[in-house]
Amino acid sequence: MQKFLKAAAIATVMALVATAAFAQITVGGWGRIDFVALSSSGAEGADLITNMGPGWGGKGRVGVKIDGNSDNIGFSSHFNTDPTNGNLGFGDHAKVYLRFNDMFMLTYGRAEDQTLRGKLGGYTLIDSRDEDALFRRIYPGAGVILAVTPVDGFYFGASVDMADKTVTEDVFRAIQVGAGYTIDGIGFVRAQYIGEGFSQVNGGSPQCMEVAFQITAVDGLNADIGATIALAENTAHTVDLAASYKLDSLDFLFRTAMALGGGADFALSQVTLSGSYALDFASIGLEVGAYNLLVEDGMSLQFAPYIRKGYGNGYFRAGMKGTLPLAENANFAWEIPLRIEYWF
Repeated sequence: MQKFLKAAAIATVMALVATAAFAQITVGGWGRIDFVALSSSGAEGADLITNMGPGWGGKGRVGVKIDGNSDNIGFSSHFNTDPTNGNLGFGDHAKVYLRFNDMFMLTYGRAEDQTLRGKLGGYTLIDSRDEDALFRRIYPGAGVILAVTPVDGFYFGASVDMADKTVTEDVFRAIQVGAGYTIDGIGFVRAQYIGEGFSQVNGGSPQCMEVAFQITAVDGLNADIGATIALAENTAHTVDLAASYKLDSLDFLFRTAMALGGGADFALSQVTLSGSYALDFASIGLEVGAYNLLVEDGMSLQFAPYIRKGYGNGYFRAGMKGTLPLAENANFAWEIPLRIEYWF
């Protein structure tokens, strides 16, 4: 009996060692919270406001990631502990995946595949449009993603989402199918079809086609232009362009967005430009933008100076944002947000 127990113990240790050699459990996270120390709508008699953000979280986003990876199979469980939500919430992933080989990968659950997604964006002080405005990621709320990479540089992805529908005809009517190809030294071209109502994670998508091209041929320049061709009635076509350029300690980011069709006039919804300069102790920057440029009494100007200091896996940023509507008798609004963001 003693020999049997000893042999079983040795076998258990060897199994654990073998598992550790080929599988890995990691814990990470991403989050940000803004302390808006002071803000004002500019209206006569209005109170000064002190608040927390961002508004799309529970007055902040504190995310935790648990991922299990091996050669062929794995899982991800990402959740949020936002300050005012009171409960654990879904993150971007609650999935299992199977990598059959170097060519085929199958994912079940709530998952995002960012291979084709727009390559520039994110929430700056004056710009709330993220990378999806250029080209939307594959992001089912409770579905299936098939990813195929038959040759270097080529990607094909298809997804269906059962988060809010289970009738087979409805599920496959809302399919998302996309592909992309990297042209070495030139850029990255992509195209996709999104069926009506795909991915309720982001409120559902109207039926459309999307095309995009990222330019990487010029040193220091990263530019991405994307267009959405609406296939649904009374829905506008859109074009988004973003370009960043790095020159030594200087960084610049330009962005514009426009829409046409869908029963509305041509709209130039925004033109923004930001720049930052890296000093020894921190970076200083300025963002400026104009919004609703062709809308009578609807145009506004925004500006936001800031200072940002990196701390390993995160940073602290202090800034001031001002909004000046050009309509008659409009009020100048402002706020002072102080941000902490982390990633692991």
